[in-house]
Amino acid sequence: MFFQAALVGYRTKKVLYFGVKNKFCSVYARVKPNETPKKHDSFKNWKSSDGSAGMEASIVVEGFKQSESTYGIRYHKLIADGDSSVYKQILDERTYKHLTVEKVECRNHLLRNLCRKLRDMTTQKHSGKLEHRQLLGKNILRIRKGIVKAVKYRKSNNHSPRSLQNDIINSVNHVFGEHSKCDSYFCSKPKEFNYIEKMKAIDFDFYSNVLKHLRFLARHSTSLLQNVDSNVVESLNGIIAKLIGGKRIHFAKSRSYQGRCAAATVIKNTKRPMYTLYKTLLHRSPAVKCPSTRLEEQRYKKRVRQNELRVNTYRKRIKFTKENNDEKSYGHFSQKPDMSEEDFNNEKKEF
Repeated sequence: MFFQAALVGYRTKKVLYFGVKNKFCSVYARVKPNETPKKHDSFKNWKSSDGSAGMEASIVVEGFKQSESTYGIRYHKLIADGDSSVYKQILDERTYKHLTVEKVECRNHLLRNLCRKLRDMTTQKHSGKLEHRQLLGKNILRIRKGIVKAVKYRKSNNHSPRSLQNDIINSVNHVFGEHSKCDSYFCSKPKEFNYIEKMKAIDFDFYSNVLKHLRFLARHSTSLLQNVDSNVVESLNGIIAKLIGGKRIHFAKSRSYQGRCAAATVIKNTKRPMYTLYKTLLHRSPAVKCPSTRLEEQRYKKRVRQNELRVNTYRKRIKFTKENNDEKSYGHFSQKPDMSEEDFNNEKKEF
């Protein structure tokens, strides 16, 4: 029904632009057939037929287009995850003349997606033999830790992305006992059983599929070396979720949702909104513990008690909707720009 997206400055941590897309209007929804709705301010700015996945890309593109008129600056880098077609739409719109926006992938999303893909392989029977799937399941965290260690070392020594690519691809060999290509900083080459030779001999498809996911991550070595994430935007989403109560109430009927998103933006940018409001109205600083602080403490204690009661309670998650593999604006099948010529040549060699 509605969606919110924002642009946050990397250095200032301030919200530079936020937008809300809404495909619902309470006045139009209540109008009977063959009746004309009364004159009103409609907050519906998105067609229902366009779907919901393209809302994020549309809002971000609007924010880029307004950067020059609002602040007199251009955004030359975009830090985001790779789950949507936002970057492709920015390139297609040609937001700035004589400037190509560079995308930097979020470190957390890249590593989380890798672990998710490897974890999915361990549960799929057609992925490979049970012995190898179990071995991979026990070493997914080791693979991630090894990649994080490689990123930290290569970044501190100003090494090229190519060196990090080799470390990422070699991480699976390291955890499976093959240390011939490990650098001295990475491991001391302990004497372990080598599963690689056996895996290549009887289950080569499984080994090649693991390498496929690692090569995809290796193509983003330049982003990994910058070592940035989108946590500041996620914190804004957390504030919005707190103000709307977790989508339990339909706030999109009027301006309520947009107002709550604006309030969350003020909270994010001012850091102390309750203190500022209190001092502006009463011309004095609040007490050591104002009512809002005491209320937060009570809520925290209540959450602790509820969590203690839920420790031994198992709740089964029910999945009501199926994944839409044909979605072009969000998810694994979202549209992305073509890879660079260097990456394309490297992929041809590996293939």
